Amino acid sequence: MELKLESAKCSALFLKWYDANGFIDEAKAYCLELLEKCLDIGNVFLLIKYKTLIRKYIKYIPEKVATDVDELYPAFNGDLINKGISNPYDLTERELDVLSLISEGMSNKDVAMKLYISVGTVKWHLNNLYGKMNVKSRYEAIVIAKEKGILNNKLK
Repeated sequence: MELKLESAKCSALFLKWYDANGFIDEAKAYCLELLEKCLDIGNVFLLIKYKTLIRKYIKYIPEKVATDVDELYPAFNGDLINKGISNPYDLTERELDVLSLISEGMSNKDVAMKLYISVGTVKWHLNNLYGKMNVKSRYEAIVIAKEKGILNNKLK
C-alpha cells in the first residue's frame, strides 16, 4: 500500500511539473494516472491537494474514471462528470472567485478586500477573464457565466 501511495505522489509531482512547463499532453496523461492511482488505493488527500490541477484537465478524463472519482470524493460536486461544462473558458480559480464576487454586485475595491488582494490585481483578473470569455464588460461576463453555468458550481 505504501508503495502505491508513493507512486501516486510521483504522478502528482509529474503532473505539476509538466503543467508548469507547458507540456499539456504529458500533464493530461499524468492527471489520468494520478486519478487512477488514487482510486486504486482510495486516497482522497491527493485529490484534495491537487484538485485545481485535476479540474484543469477535467475535459480529458474518461467518463468512467470521472464517475469513480466523484464517488470516492463527493466534494468535487459532480465537476468531473460534468467535464468542462462548468468552466468552458478555462478560467483560473482566482478568476472564478472574482467573477463570482462581481456577480454579487461587489465593486473592485470590495472584491480586493474580500480576497486580500489589491484593486490592481482584481482589474488584472477581470481583464484576463474578459479576454478568455471574449467580452468587454463585467455585465457581459456575468450574463455569459450564468448562461453557461459557470457560476452555479462556484456559488455552492
